[in-house]
Amino acid sequence: MMLRSILGLSVVLIFCSCQNSKIINQKAGPKSGLRIESTPTRGLAFTDVQGMKYGLVYITTAMTNDTVIPIQIRIAFSKEYDYPITYGDEQFKVLLLPKVFALDGVEISDSLLQELFEDQGKPSLNETLDPNEECVMTIGILRPSRPQLCSATPYAILELSDKGRTPSCEWTINGDRAPDPELALGLKVGFCTVGHEYESCTVIPCGEISYPAR
Repeated sequence: MMLRSILGLSVVLIFCSCQNSKIINQKAGPKSGLRIESTPTRGLAFTDVQGMKYGLVYITTAMTNDTVIPIQIRIAFSKEYDYPITYGDEQFKVLLLPKVFALDGVEISDSLLQELFEDQGKPSLNETLDPNEECVMTIGILRPSRPQLCSATPYAILELSDKGRTPSCEWTINGDRAPDPELALGLKVGFCTVGHEYESCTVIPCGEISYPAR
């Protein structure tokens, strides 16, 4: 699907709600008491008003509080991230997308995309989940689409304490101090994906959990 009238490509829209949904695939462990499940990736392509081509690939993630106390979730993404240096001086953006992207069988129309990307929002999430409560959000990666640049694909939100499950991925650290791996969250991103395989991957620290009742 190609769009000719999308403005504001750096815009971020946020959706997080408590609902039941069919989520499969990646699960985070019991150390934190937060169960994380992600759908397979979806994607679309479009062109902006200046004729620049872009690709948007996204996953829907459900986080469920499996403890008997509240869990606070904070997630924030920077405006842009660098591709691994082996792919050149390229960047991609991470977006938190609205509810419609999480629904099955719903076509993302040109007019809907135009409306969504023209709105303004913040690239962050701050939710407190009660026991057995679920938060659903959709995370997308926006990148230029051109022959010499391969894909950047989101796969899952992981707990950083789960590092042993993704030994082939590079784990990046942002800021002056490393996050507490027992409480930190990261986004797994694969590059140059063909089928279900990628050439390389990285995990970007993007948030943390806490326990307000303690």
